[in-house]
Amino acid sequence: MNTNRRRGVPLGEWLDKELKDPEFKRHYDEAAIKWGVAMEIVEARQRAKMTQGQLAQRIGDRQQNVSRIESGEQNFTVGTLGKIAKAVGG
Repeated sequence: MNTNRRRGVPLGEWLDKELKDPEFKRHYDEAAIKWGVAMEIVEARQRAKMTQGQLAQRIGDRQQNVSRIESGEQNFTVGTLGKIAKAVGG
């Protein structure tokens, strides 16, 4: 018995097919932007040698909200983004 057999479709192949659907592509692109911004925030905070709690304190928010922002789970305003940029020296 060959235990190396794979089932299903390779991810790249599936994604190429799904991205042809305009609605799927729109959602995918929105998620990619959100994830990219979240990663930039994480990297900026780390470069500033700050914890999530320290960043939260500087922007007047809770650590849990900073965590959600950094994970891409929470929407935030341009104002909040500006506060974050200022807090990390950006």
